[in-house]
Amino acid sequence: MMETIEKALAGEIDYVGQLKAERLQKIIISATTLISFISGWITSRIEVTAVVYLSGCVIAAIVIGPAWSCYNRNTVQWNDKERKKTE
Repeated sequence: MMETIEKALAGEIDYVGQLKAERLQKIIISATTLISFISGWITSRIEVTAVVYLSGCVIAAIVIGPAWSCYNRNTVQWNDKERKKTE
């Protein structure tokens, strides 16, 4: 358990994980924006709009911020320097 948390906080994700995180961020922020606008319009209160939008931003930060293991499934295999020198 502690090892998973340490890896998540290390911030290392692969290229496919970066793409997933970017897409998730766009989806969460777009959906939150739409929901907050509609809820603010219906209630005619800017506070509702702000609270809903900020809660969506917090959710996005929790889901996307740490480098969860789902963002690190396609690691890049780098060539060794030693192998290149011998070729």
